[in-house]
Amino acid sequence: MKSDKMVYSEWPLGRNAAEAAELSALAAASHLRTVIGLQGRFSPAIQFVRELVSAGEIGRVLGTSIRGIGPDSLWHGTLDPAFEITADVTNGNTLLAIPVGHVLDMLAFVLGEFASVGSVLAVGRSQAIRSRDGAKIPVTAHDQIAIAGTLVSGALASLHYHGGAPHGPTFDWQINGSEGDLRIVAPQGYGNINALEVQGGYGGGTWKTLEVLEPYRKAPVACPEAVANIYAVYAQFADDLRTGTKLAPDFADGLRRHMLLEAIEVAHTTGERQTLPQNHTN
Repeated sequence: MKSDKMVYSEWPLGRNAAEAAELSALAAASHLRTVIGLQGRFSPAIQFVRELVSAGEIGRVLGTSIRGIGPDSLWHGTLDPAFEITADVTNGNTLLAIPVGHVLDMLAFVLGEFASVGSVLAVGRSQAIRSRDGAKIPVTAHDQIAIAGTLVSGALASLHYHGGAPHGPTFDWQINGSEGDLRIVAPQGYGNINALEVQGGYGGGTWKTLEVLEPYRKAPVACPEAVANIYAVYAQFADDLRTGTKLAPDFADGLRRHMLLEAIEVAHTTGERQTLPQNHTN
């Protein structure tokens, strides 16, 4: 089937890398523009941190670590009707695919891609309560995720995400450099749709809040934080169409993220570190 319409897809692009590859190939064959909803990279804080890192504000990046807790409406033992699909890992609507997938894209946008990755995944809650009738249903989707790897730059990267009820800030990303450190924190585990606070640390002592300048924000001030980054994706795509640039993420970017998620799953299954291709094209 052929279509002449541009396509915007929410993330994830498919249930798995195979489906993402098929969609990406169809999009490439059509020679039409696509967009994937990896909006976290358009957070003003993430744009700001990328600039700081690129400018050498903290020197050479040595390592980075992320700790997050899945939103308390999901992956904590009780499932509302709209989210029952998250219990089955084959549906692709998982803690790994969605919150972690978004955060991994943000990490790659700021610090570069993974060169290799290892992982340990676990199902901590093998049953969940279905809220509509109180029945117990099996859970096969992982709710404990530990990832460690090496970035193309040589820096080490680690991430631990898990389900459960939050107690205080539930997103904490630290970047360690040879001349200082940066920290990005948020009150919820969805780092891609929440207001992020940027902090800096130099020579020990306490963290200092860094002001994110207004030019990094593409959405109107009145736009709620939950949709501001999504607004920015659409704004960037519109600008791409006007100017010929290609800065909005497309299906090829979505496929690359799916390939990383697949490598994480394979690393867990085999117990072996996986090497990521760096020149993938669809």
